[in-house]
Amino acid sequence: MSTHSLRALVQLALVGLSTAAAIASSAITGFTAIPDGLVAREVQLPDGSTITIAENPNIVFTPESPNDSKDTKHKRVDWQEYSLSDGVQDFCWDESRPQFSYGTSAPLAADCQKIVDYYSGVRKAGVRGKWTLYPSDLANGKVVPLVKVDGCQFTLTLSGKMGQKVFWGDNDLVYYVDNQLKYAKDGRVQAEDYTACYVVDETKYVQLKWRLVKA
Repeated sequence: MSTHSLRALVQLALVGLSTAAAIASSAITGFTAIPDGLVAREVQLPDGSTITIAENPNIVFTPESPNDSKDTKHKRVDWQEYSLSDGVQDFCWDESRPQFSYGTSAPLAADCQKIVDYYSGVRKAGVRGKWTLYPSDLANGKVVPLVKVDGCQFTLTLSGKMGQKVFWGDNDLVYYVDNQLKYAKDGRVQAEDYTACYVVDETKYVQLKWRLVKA
């Protein structure tokens, strides 16, 4: 990628960023379609093509320097462990055993791949960050749509109680979406699982349920 293209990608990101094995093939239950309250914008992928990405305007995205926190684990690219000494509290644990579903009710893997392509490209260009979720965002079992591209949507739901805000890193988004695409069948895959995220200002975890679903 040329220096000009890289700079353009960074500028686009800064302007727009405001906001395992398959163990089952049965249909995922308990998911309620999300009303379209997302904000769409056109972004450029590393290969120069453009896509329309829709993000949740109510969940704040904060860009940060790659050096804001320390890399202490390498289970996945840029995964960072909580530490009382350096205050790293963003990012969540690895997945365990996601549940998969297929067929026309599942999103196209190609649509989900665009989420990976954009956010991984932004990170490689030097723009990284996290979404901040507050108890009110996740109250009463609310399904929070984080990002959507074409027919693929990534959502989060709180499992249990949360006293303070939690962070969801853009690297978490890339990791959880990208890891499911290899299990696609006939070009489609739907997945869900639980992960533990650090509660900000508290030395404990909160369990979140992530879903990769058809929009």
